[in-house]
Amino acid sequence: MLPWFAPVLAQVVTLDVGDRSEARYVVAQDHRYEAATRPGVVLRLDSAAYQLSLGYNALLLLTPLESKPRDLLVLNSASLDTSYRVQRTTLSLGSFISWGEVNFLTLGLQNPAPVAASPAPPADGAAPGVTTPPDQPPPNTNPNVGPTPGTAAPLIPQQRAPNEIVRYSTTTTTLRAAQDVTRRLQLGAFVRYTRAGGMDAASRLTYPKTAGTSVGLDGQHTLALTKRDSFFTTSIGTHTKASTGDLATSLISSTLWTHAVDRHLNTTAGVGLSITRISQTDGLIAYGVYPNFQLGFTYQTKLARGIFSAQASGYSYPALDPLRATVDPQVGARGSLGWSRDRFSTSLTGNGAFSIASPQANQGAFDSYQASFVNTLRCSEWLSADAGGRVIQQQYRDASIVPFSYTVFVGLTFGYPVALYGHPQQPQQPKQPQQPK
Repeated sequence: MLPWFAPVLAQVVTLDVGDRSEARYVVAQDHRYEAATRPGVVLRLDSAAYQLSLGYNALLLLTPLESKPRDLLVLNSASLDTSYRVQRTTLSLGSFISWGEVNFLTLGLQNPAPVAASPAPPADGAAPGVTTPPDQPPPNTNPNVGPTPGTAAPLIPQQRAPNEIVRYSTTTTTLRAAQDVTRRLQLGAFVRYTRAGGMDAASRLTYPKTAGTSVGLDGQHTLALTKRDSFFTTSIGTHTKASTGDLATSLISSTLWTHAVDRHLNTTAGVGLSITRISQTDGLIAYGVYPNFQLGFTYQTKLARGIFSAQASGYSYPALDPLRATVDPQVGARGSLGWSRDRFSTSLTGNGAFSIASPQANQGAFDSYQASFVNTLRCSEWLSADAGGRVIQQQYRDASIVPFSYTVFVGLTFGYPVALYGHPQQPQQPKQPQQPK
């Protein structure tokens, strides 16, 4: 029946099926062996004006392997992403929900990459307590492959992470309208609702139900000054109300300059200003004015008949916790090194962020540090194998949430796209950097 409706709904209908499985040794307060698998599917409908994506995956974790009793944790995730464009106006709706069993102490050591249409080196995303600034994408040494849209779990900062299994759910829904005023200027407005907490009475003792609603306006202006120099100016204003009655308002504006030094090296530099206001039900009202900055580079060249890439950046940016209506000004740095040749690739990534909030307004203060090392062998177009390690550490208001923990792992990633209707375009491979003559 699906192909009958495809001409009406979309020009292309595809189904991505895949699975990520790995075995690992985990050291976090105690030590254990674990095995995990995450099968999933994503249905996509695409046309010139309308896009729809429906996704589902289930994370099954068996721990510990070496002793009894063993626990089988099941964490379900489902997503919906849709958008419709009329001339210069785009309306979009995105919704994500996850529910099931989880241990927050070791969650940051797991591979968060969802099902993708083609396997790739797993990109370790931010762990709970880390919010990625909008203009700070995570390092990715493989630009061809990214997370499947709509299936990456929104990560909620946790103020505690005991070594226990809880039944937990989280959902986030965002409605957005964007307008292309000119080719260089885009304006938008959004409303977002987030809800999270324990699913039973025992879990709610540690993770009570909380919710937050955010509304905001944003804008972006692009100026291509020369072939090598471009300026990106972004501004966003957000007002958030938590279910506790606390309020947080922030206005963030920054300008980013990108400069292509040559065909191998690109640099970025940015400055801006953040103004925040936090109002709590206990009477506390705190204002904050913080400078934003960003400084970084990307480099790519041929090395030993392969491609070597390096990225590094430092930044200062406020992180918003939508459930507790707090704004945490953070300073951080991230970097990555990667090398690939034929079917083999290796990468080393790391990032760290710490709060610079004043003692009077540090209700959302999180510090987090993590790194990963991954070696990947692409066995075929739909299967890859990898091995490596991850480390993580987190603090909340100078108290340890996750002590220094690490894991070593081996894994298999499977991904295969099935065309149900139409002929999807194949993604173009990036051009290899040319050596100077």
